[in-house]
Amino acid sequence: MKTKIFKYLVFLILTGGFYSCEEELDIDPEKDILGKWEFVETQPYKGPSESNKPAGYTEYLPDGLMRWYDYAVKEYTLEGKYWFTNSEELNSFVLHLEYKKTWIEEEDGKGYYTYDRFPDLFGLNFRCTFISKYKISLYCSDFRTISPSNEYIYKLKK
Repeated sequence: MKTKIFKYLVFLILTGGFYSCEEELDIDPEKDILGKWEFVETQPYKGPSESNKPAGYTEYLPDGLMRWYDYAVKEYTLEGKYWFTNSEELNSFVLHLEYKKTWIEEEDGKGYYTYDRFPDLFGLNFRCTFISKYKISLYCSDFRTISPSNEYIYKLKK
């Protein structure tokens, strides 16, 4: 009896290894990111997700440029650059953002850069996971971010 139970458990463990909870998507981030994406949901580290009413959308263009459209003023208000690098996680990539920076000079001759930023993105480097071809999750991976952090869910605008 113990032998049968042991064999059954080994069979379950071995066959379970061939199946995964996550589906591997055929993703080409350079192509699949193109379009207008609205921030629709926040998934806190702990606790239930919170829906978000979009204040605008981020548009990713084929030439590596991105821009923010603000619904309140009905125009594009910010621009930046983006690019991807590979990630070890399934359906995930590292999304890098570069915003316009401005040098602020102080009276003592020293100064610092200030960066424009998109209203719905907090950081410069994100783990971008394609949940589907029409839904992505962004998680800030900057070292400056205090862990744990929220995940931001975006849907492709139709």
